[in-house]
Amino acid sequence: MSVWGLYCIWNTDFLMPHIGGDNGFSALKNALSSYPQSGPEVMSRGIHYYYLVQIGYRVETTLYLMLANNEPKYYEYLMHHLMAVHCTIFSYETGMFPAGMQVLICHDLSDCVVQIARFYIDYKHKTSMIE
Repeated sequence: MSVWGLYCIWNTDFLMPHIGGDNGFSALKNALSSYPQSGPEVMSRGIHYYYLVQIGYRVETTLYLMLANNEPKYYEYLMHHLMAVHCTIFSYETGMFPAGMQVLICHDLSDCVVQIARFYIDYKHKTSMIE
C-alpha cells in the first residue's frame, strides 16, 4: 500500500524529503500551513480511497486481534491497534491528510519489515514449509 500512497502524493508540495519529495523542509510547512484541509474539493480521489482502505485495514487487524486473542501482550496490542484506528480516522476527519498520509506511508513501510520478521520467527523451526 505504500507504493499506492506515494503515487497519490507524489506531485504534491507537502511530500517530505526523507520519503522522496524535493521541497526540502518547506514541505513540512506546506503540509501544516492550510489547516484544516477537508472536503472533496481539497482531497484528491486517490487520497480519499487510500484513507478508506487504510481505515478498513486497521479496523480489520483490530477485529482479528480481538477475535483471535492469542497474543501474549494482548492488551498492549489492542491499545496499539485501537489508537491506530483512532489516529487514522481523526487525521481524515480533521483534514490533516497531508501529514497523515506521510505517517501512514512510513508505518506501511515498517509494517512490511514487521511481517517479514514475524514470518521468520514463526517458521524458523520448521524443516520444510511445503509438505
